[in-house]
Amino acid sequence: MVAVTNDAAFNCSSESGSLFPVGNTTVTCQIAGGASATFIVAVAPPTPPVFSPATIPDIVVNSTSAQGAAVTFPAIDATDAMSGPPMLICNPPSGSFFSVGNTQVTCIATDRLGLSTMMMFSVRVVRDASFVDPSLTMPADIRLEGLAGATTMPVTFNVTASADVPFTCTPPSGGQFSIAKTTTVRCSIDSYPAVYEFLVTIAEPTPPVFDPAPTDMVVAANMPLGAVVSYSPTATDAESGPPVVECSPPSGSVPSPCGDVGAFTSCTNTADGFDFGCVCADGFAQDSTTAICIRSLSLQQAACANVAPQSFQFIATTSNTYSVCTATVDSLTCLTTAIDAGSAVFAERDPYGAPDQRFYIRPAPNNTGYTLSPVQQPTKCLAVEGASPLVGAALTLSDCPRLNAAVVDAQVFVLPTDPGIVTSGNLVLPYTVTMQTSNIWLNSNGDPNLASLLSFKTAFKDLVASVWSEGEGAPLLSADTISIVSSTVDSVPASFNDRSAYRRRSLMQQDSLLPLLPAAIGFVVTWPISKYPPDENALSAVCSATVRPKVDGTKPVVTASVDSVRLESLTAVAVTLPPVTATDDFYLTAPVTCTPPSGSVFPIGTTTAVCKALDGSGNFQIIRISVTIVGFVVTWPISKYPPDENALSAVCSATVRPKVDGTKPVVTASVDSVRLESLTAVAVTLPHVTATDDFYLTAPVTCTPPSGSVFPIGGTIAVCKALDGSGNFQIIRISVTIVGE
Repeated sequence: MVAVTNDAAFNCSSESGSLFPVGNTTVTCQIAGGASATFIVAVAPPTPPVFSPATIPDIVVNSTSAQGAAVTFPAIDATDAMSGPPMLICNPPSGSFFSVGNTQVTCIATDRLGLSTMMMFSVRVVRDASFVDPSLTMPADIRLEGLAGATTMPVTFNVTASADVPFTCTPPSGGQFSIAKTTTVRCSIDSYPAVYEFLVTIAEPTPPVFDPAPTDMVVAANMPLGAVVSYSPTATDAESGPPVVECSPPSGSVPSPCGDVGAFTSCTNTADGFDFGCVCADGFAQDSTTAICIRSLSLQQAACANVAPQSFQFIATTSNTYSVCTATVDSLTCLTTAIDAGSAVFAERDPYGAPDQRFYIRPAPNNTGYTLSPVQQPTKCLAVEGASPLVGAALTLSDCPRLNAAVVDAQVFVLPTDPGIVTSGNLVLPYTVTMQTSNIWLNSNGDPNLASLLSFKTAFKDLVASVWSEGEGAPLLSADTISIVSSTVDSVPASFNDRSAYRRRSLMQQDSLLPLLPAAIGFVVTWPISKYPPDENALSAVCSATVRPKVDGTKPVVTASVDSVRLESLTAVAVTLPPVTATDDFYLTAPVTCTPPSGSVFPIGTTTAVCKALDGSGNFQIIRISVTIVGFVVTWPISKYPPDENALSAVCSATVRPKVDGTKPVVTASVDSVRLESLTAVAVTLPHVTATDDFYLTAPVTCTPPSGSVFPIGGTIAVCKALDGSGNFQIIRISVTIVGE
């Protein structure tokens, strides 16, 4: 600082704050019209920090374990006369664990100007012969047969270490191995020189070979229908071991041109002696090609008899429907009608109630019998094909009689059930109609006008109700029994908002001033099960368009906000399931029921809730939600024996059990490698590593070296270990590479 008396003005040859070169610079300051003075500014040349001591001799220590030892080296200091204390980093730092062998330590001191000084020395850990090195247990050489048509195949193997140390195998277990080649697998423990090897041979795929090759046999008949012949062919496979040999017909079979034992009741020579006459047993029919008796799953008319194939049971399902099943072939075999087949067969029973196995049962007039209608096709009835009274006629589907029409004999069946059971309740009849209308118009954006949609809906419902409520015995329909579902106007999806109020209109009158638009209307009618469907022709005539029954075979689409719930509780607990919704291409929405339902008490452990969406045609789709209730842990002194579970069980009114946990945590890293460029060793923040556990929910993770450590130039493996409360652990390796110039 330059100061003058009496506040006199002055000038200096170099102003304060100027940039001065290295060396001595003389500054002269002059008072205006008066005295002058000089002083020297000395700028020292930049110098890097200086280590103290200047060097450290190599350090030699004995190992404290089979892997190495933690080494603390002498205190190292660095000074900088001009910049103050520099930043000092050594890698590896003092106190680190050093593996057996030589490790170079690099220390770098950096001052505020960025000038640095490096010092290096070596730490040698001498192996202690009393410690046993960790080792690997390798599998025996592996030989497998390759997959046909493939060039490689995955091979898994098990290598174990005698201690908790990281090791690497190349190729790894689960990797792809070339077919028709022998590959050497090499494994080594990190930081140890020993290499372990075994061979994996993948042979080319070859089929088994009969040894000896079978030859034709000529034997004399030893029974009326032929001969019982025994044989035992053998085969070998050099790669896969002894193969399974199956013969058809099997050795020792009783010959029969009519099929298997039990498939026929008689098998006799014909009059000419060159053929056989077969009489098939119940539940079997002659094959059209071979004429032998085979199991028959088709449903055919037959003369009544007190036999097992004519014994059926009716299983109540949902929505006043029944499954018709028989135990003749299989206890889970039920009557099934496919949408596109038009006939009835037996098929394995669907435990969730497939719509093609569920039937509405209506009593025929005068209690002469019943008709059966599939849920997916409620206007169709099961019938004897061609109304034939002949034994063997197949069963098919045909149109049910319409309301007040006569029921044909081909559709009437005698069923062992109570008429009162099957006549109560309602069913849903789905229909479609495509018509031209001027009652609906489009907005400027091309969407159907909402007011016109509501007006059309009101008039259309009134029209359907008035036409189908006419006639003797017809039900009285109203807005509540008719719903408009999936529909379009001029090919644009239209929402009729069927929840709005119902206003009566006498007629759907066309407006001649508005253009006619095509409207494809889907609608459903709630109809009594006891009554046959209404006549579509009557409604078609009034609408000037064809009204058709809708055959709906499309399943709803079910969506849950999440597919799992996880809670902690001492005992079983009531659980609210996540929201589950369902959409449908015809009914728009479908109700969803869950088993167990939301709000139920779920036990400790994992329970699967099955949620089922069911549309009006019986089509369903399910979604599963996993509900897991986890227990609790107690921190307890090692010196004391465990507490009494029975005391807590009594208070909780539930059984408290010790948890035996043998499941490893699941470890996840955001990335499995880090690559940086640096002229020197550098501190590295490892990627985020987390661990989840099936019982403890989370598990702490520790990494060696830890995140933030100084990593040397080159490649280093950081091993991160997750350890749960029961001692189960899992490790994950992260590769850290520092690339210099």
